[in-house]
Amino acid sequence: AGLTSLLGLGTALAYANLQACAAPLVPPHRSSSAIGAVRCVRDLGYAVGGVALGAVSDLSGRPWAAPALGAVAAAVAAALFEGARGRAIAAEKAAGGFGATGLRAGGAAPSRREARGRCASGSG
Repeated sequence: AGLTSLLGLGTALAYANLQACAAPLVPPHRSSSAIGAVRCVRDLGYAVGGVALGAVSDLSGRPWAAPALGAVAAAVAAALFEGARGRAIAAEKAAGGFGATGLRAGGAAPSRREARGRCASGSG
């Protein structure tokens, strides 16, 4: 029961962070689509990942194969996410927007009026 509780806690902490990281990468009107994509990929990973990694571990006869492949998959996912984040920030800066940092393209903080407008429109 202790390991199951620990797994549940870790999943709960990671899931909220995944959603929080995905939403700012897209325009405000598409944030629900981004969160939906995160949920879809996460659920596919639960459904397919465990079975596939278990099969690889069983067929190879090496019990460390599944954790090793999981680490490689995590590294690839992190690299892809960082690349997407970088492209989103560059596009936002090129458009003169606030980007993921909340700053204007020149690095200046938004005025109070601009910040209030973003919050009122649901984009920040």
